[in-house]
Amino acid sequence: MLVASDNVDRDDARRIVETGVGQYGALDILPTFDGKIAWIRVTKVPLRDETGAIAGVLGIHQDVTDRKEAEDILEAWDEVEAAGDA
Repeated sequence: MLVASDNVDRDDARRIVETGVGQYGALDILPTFDGKIAWIRVTKVPLRDETGAIAGVLGIHQDVTDRKEAEDILEAWDEVEAAGDA
C-alpha cells in the first residue's frame, strides 16, 4: 500500500547499527499508491546477537493516519471555537 524511501530506511539502519541507539515513535509521512498521504509511527531498534553485538535492525511501523487526521480536525475545531469567543 505504501511507497517508502529505501534510502531513508537504509540511512536510519546504518545510524542505528553504528551508534546502537534506536529511534522511538518518530512520525513519517509517506505517499500511498493512490496519491494520498499516510502518517506512519516508526520505531527502530538494534537487534543484538547472543554476544551483544548488533546483528541488524528491527523496525515496527504503525499506520496512524486516521488518528492524525482526527487530531487535526479537533485542533481546527478548537481554533474555530477560540475565534468565536474573541
